[in-house]
Amino acid sequence: AQAIQPRDDTATALDAAIAKYGFRIVETEVQSDSARPRICAVFSEDLVKAGVDYAPFVQLPEPGLTVDRASARQLCVEGVEHGKRYAVTFREGLPAADGQTLVKSVAVTLYVRDRTPAVAFPGRGYVLPRTGSAAIPVETVNTDTLELSLFRVTDRNLLRAIQGDYFGAPMRAYAEDAFSGEVGERLWTGTASVVRDVNRDVTTRLPMDGAIAGLSAGIYALKAAIPGADPYEDPAAWQWFVISDLGVTTMLGVDGLHVFVRGLGDAGAKAGVTVELVSRANAVLGSTQTDAMGYARFDAGLTRGHGGAEPALVVVKDGASDLAFLSLTDPEFD
Repeated sequence: AQAIQPRDDTATALDAAIAKYGFRIVETEVQSDSARPRICAVFSEDLVKAGVDYAPFVQLPEPGLTVDRASARQLCVEGVEHGKRYAVTFREGLPAADGQTLVKSVAVTLYVRDRTPAVAFPGRGYVLPRTGSAAIPVETVNTDTLELSLFRVTDRNLLRAIQGDYFGAPMRAYAEDAFSGEVGERLWTGTASVVRDVNRDVTTRLPMDGAIAGLSAGIYALKAAIPGADPYEDPAAWQWFVISDLGVTTMLGVDGLHVFVRGLGDAGAKAGVTVELVSRANAVLGSTQTDAMGYARFDAGLTRGHGGAEPALVVVKDGASDLAFLSLTDPEFD
């Protein structure tokens, strides 16, 4: 009707129908928290998978910007910069996979804000060498201060930390109270100063010598948070680590579990260290000591338990001065 005789009332009815049922933009978003921000439009129907260049259907405000089909229903404008405002027009005729087209052009103006302050630890690795100074790298964005808390988990609570998904994974804000109240002991709190390079990732080496000086061997968890941040919106980062010179390797065969312990500093065999085999129920299935070659073995019968009696962890102790562990439930090669 509108094509035959344009009228205001049919134009209004057509707009209302398109808004409810037609091919249209249902949402726009600015993905500004990544190092490479972008502006995206989400459509009501799938876009054409292949064979259509969508760049001519998007009017860009300046050269150097590109158009990318980011997902089945999403077109994104790449190359935008933080701190700038962009006017983008999605042109009439932009096609959907089902044959529909955009009935009329849609202009949007969006601001790419600065990145939200954030903190993260770059790796999952958790063994720090005993030789030299102990330090942990941390990545930050748009902050110059971090709030730090250091926790210790005893070897008797280590399995519980692994089974509770605390160890080696991001800890959610709702889980922190349970962790600090039942699993880990808070040893130290402090702050760290880091370099702020606006909207860029900055890696800082956090020296841990002062925080762990005089502490016995154990497993530690370092919490780093943005001051004043909402822990649910911008959660803290967690890094587990153990400072040790004990390198542990295990091999499982029909004749039992073989454990080899060598020094990380000199690769020499560690003789006379205690090796414990711990079950899923956190019971010590067996305990032995390494020989002159740094070797220990647990009988095959100890490795064949089921349920709570199944082996879950190997813990190695060199008196009260050093400690290391190896999970038997994780993938064989990490």
